[in-house]
Amino acid sequence: MGRISRVRVRFARTSAGKRRATRCLAAVGTALVLVGCGGTKQVPPPTMAVTSTLSVPTDQTPTTQPPNPDVVVSGWAPPPVPIPKDPDYREKLGPYADMVLRGGVVPYGSEEHVLYLISCIESAGFSVAADQDGHGFEAAPGAQVDRFRQVQEACEQHAIDSGLVAPPTPPSEEQLALQYRALLTTYQCLIEHDYPTSEPPSEQAYVDSNGRDWHPYSLLRGNISAVEKECPQDLVVLYEQMARADRQPTP
Repeated sequence: MGRISRVRVRFARTSAGKRRATRCLAAVGTALVLVGCGGTKQVPPPTMAVTSTLSVPTDQTPTTQPPNPDVVVSGWAPPPVPIPKDPDYREKLGPYADMVLRGGVVPYGSEEHVLYLISCIESAGFSVAADQDGHGFEAAPGAQVDRFRQVQEACEQHAIDSGLVAPPTPPSEEQLALQYRALLTTYQCLIEHDYPTSEPPSEQAYVDSNGRDWHPYSLLRGNISAVEKECPQDLVVLYEQMARADRQPTP
């Protein structure tokens, strides 16, 4: 997974008989975790990801062609990428900045990244809405789903080429170990607030599974916004908390 994200769309029948796109993981930054599509385990993705949900007509068949790294959309080009002058991520992330940013200015899947993707796609004439969590978006391109995918690819590649974000890559063992440490904080918080959670594996087992087999949120159901306020799962937020703890003087 060494380049821009690919929208993975799994189609299911709704009660109305129409097809809808259920959200799957579209891209991952420092962690490669799959959401439950095609029988994979229902493990929430880390927030350093961009998810997209597409609604298409019943007669629209999803494409299976691999993405073209040199995609060109006739009559349109991605707008310039606004690079934040001082997003503060490096300072807030402290010793974890290099591992998270990997040469980019902001984390992959961050608010700045997603807002650019939305504005870029909208510049091609599509209507796009941000998800409630701010780390993904929804669109209903109708019969223009193929063009939408091309535009999205071009926007994502432009964000990478500009230096706004680093391209997504498979996580290293070091990155997975750090992610495990961060999610243990969430796990402990869930226990303290009496939320349901699953027992974590050992760090090595987590690393060996590439982070796929466990997430502290896996037993939660319904709206989790209240839970996230008390016990964040956003990896960037967790790393910032860890960095602050590292800077506090030892009593």
